[in-house]
Amino acid sequence: MPGHKKNWTAWRRTWQDLKKNAKKKNTEVNQYARGTGGGPPLNPTFTKEEESILNILEKVEVEGDENIKESCVIWDVGVIYFEKL
Repeated sequence: MPGHKKNWTAWRRTWQDLKKNAKKKNTEVNQYARGTGGGPPLNPTFTKEEESILNILEKVEVEGDENIKESCVIWDVGVIYFEKL
């Protein structure tokens, strides 16, 4: 059978990398869209593979759960403080 020959851990890592890169690109596009404007419009071009990956993943996995507020972390001389937003 032609193609890449990898063990299961290498294929898992490949899938994780593909997901991470697609989600990162999607996040950058969404952040730009929520920006204040100014400058040229962003014309994102997703590959067919990236579009397929984003369609496979659940919306919550890609964009996060809108019902959960993010916590704020403040670093102060090695001590971590959490604040509710």
